[in-house]
Amino acid sequence: MVPDSALATTSFNNIVEFDYALNEDETKGLLVGVQYTRINVDSPSATINPNTIGYLGGYYQWPNNWKFTGRAGVQSFGGAQLLNLATVPSFTQPIVRFDLDRMDDNDNRLFGITAQIAWTPKPAYQLTIRTPLYFVRN
Repeated sequence: MVPDSALATTSFNNIVEFDYALNEDETKGLLVGVQYTRINVDSPSATINPNTIGYLGGYYQWPNNWKFTGRAGVQSFGGAQLLNLATVPSFTQPIVRFDLDRMDDNDNRLFGITAQIAWTPKPAYQLTIRTPLYFVRN
């Protein structure tokens, strides 16, 4: 579908993450990653510059299949401009994210909750509940 509004946007979010398991059954480990987000606005009167986040973290999964993941890093936002009225300055600030997931025996997520605090430059809090959709054919 092609948006047809005056300030239609398209966002591109790319994540590269590497993990290193600290044990053989991969229930605890370390993470390192980069997230790059670019938003294109279909108007010459508005621009949103890219946002890049680099982070380090780790995870632990209990025998009952609950998994906790924590990440801490730095985000760098290039700023935004809407007409000549509203300007969001660029900034580089810390960010933290915590995930608690219920996994099945095959490490598929059954339920998840994410809490994120991003300084933008004041703290902004986000709470996300995730439930994946699985299509099963018998």
